Amino acid sequence: MITKDEHGQYYQNGKLVFTLGQLCKLIDYPFGRNIMIRDFKQWGILLKRNEPSERMKAKGYFIYHFLEFNTKSGVKMGQPIVLVSIEGVVYFKKFVKRKLATINQDKVEN
Repeated sequence: MITKDEHGQYYQNGKLVFTLGQLCKLIDYPFGRNIMIRDFKQWGILLKRNEPSERMKAKGYFIYHFLEFNTKSGVKMGQPIVLVSIEGVVYFKKFVKRKLATINQDKVEN
C-alpha cells in the first residue's frame, strides 16, 4: 500500500520510495527531470506515458500505482504514479554513470 506523509514523501509498506523528480536529484542527473525521462524512454526504461517497463517493475526498481481520490462532485478517480524504490535509486545511479561515460567517450573519439 502506498501512503503519503504530511511532507509529501511517499512510502510503500513503511519503506521510503521516490518520485521521478526526486530520482533525478538523487542520482545527480546533469540535465533535469524532463530530459532524464526522455533519455529513460530512449534507453527502454520507461514506456509511453512514463510507465516503467515490465522488466524494471519485475526487478523491483519501479512501483506503478494508481492513487485513488474523490472529486468535489463525489466521483472516484485514479491517477497513475510512478515511484522508484531504494534499490532502483542505487541501480539507476550506476546505470546513468556508465551510460553518460559512454556517451562522453563517444563524443571525445569523434
